[in-house]
Amino acid sequence: MTRAGTPAALRAAVPAKAILFGEHAVNRGQAGIAVSLGLFAECTVRPLASDRIRLRAGSLTDETSAAAIRARAAEVDARRAALDFAALADLAARDFFAPCR
Repeated sequence: MTRAGTPAALRAAVPAKAILFGEHAVNRGQAGIAVSLGLFAECTVRPLASDRIRLRAGSLTDETSAAAIRARAAEVDARRAALDFAALADLAARDFFAPCR
């Protein structure tokens, strides 16, 4: 069920890129040389009838609540503030969808 004026689904696709030169420099706001690849990442967003959020990539699917995603975001922000990058790497290694959350 969607609200009036809200599309049933939004879809976006963006090309992948490869940074040929300056891959570390771009992280510090400096120039680099990048090229677009013929691969695309696609995302489709559809509203659900509840506060649930379903993430799907190929055959992998995960469903969680909006509240759980907000709690995860707060956890990530706290780990970043504490410079606990090992915990962030562990979180990403354990949860395929961590970057999407």
